[in-house]
Amino acid sequence: MSAQQTIDELVRMLRARALRYKILAEGLYDRQTAAEVSAYADELEAEAERLANPRWPVATQGFGISCH
Repeated sequence: MSAQQTIDELVRMLRARALRYKILAEGLYDRQTAAEVSAYADELEAEAERLANPRWPVATQGFGISCH
């Protein structure tokens, strides 16, 4: 699996998780907890957006940075 495919899968996973948290928050009776769960879902959505739209293009093959 390429790096971009991995990132795309992570973005899908984060967005799905954020949606599940939003649905959970709507069903909670405790408003404070609901607000906290909803805020966490917003953070997941923001992270997914950041991963989906990186500032820098993905390095071409052979020019990536490798840490050992």
